[in-house]
Amino acid sequence: MFRVLAYICYAFAAADVILANTGTYDITGVVWSPLVAVALGYIFMKLHHRQS
Repeated sequence: MFRVLAYICYAFAAADVILANTGTYDITGVVWSPLVAVALGYIFMKLHHRQS
C-alpha cells in the first residue's frame, strides 16, 4: 500500500512540474509543492521497504 502511495506522490510531483513549466496549468499554485510530494513519496517508499 505504501508503494502505491509513493508512486502517486511521484506522479503528482511530475505532473505539477511538467504542467507548470509548459504554462498549461499549475495544479497547486505554489513552487514548493513538487518538493513536498517527492519527500512524501520518499517517506512512503521507505515505509514500504521497512515492511518488506
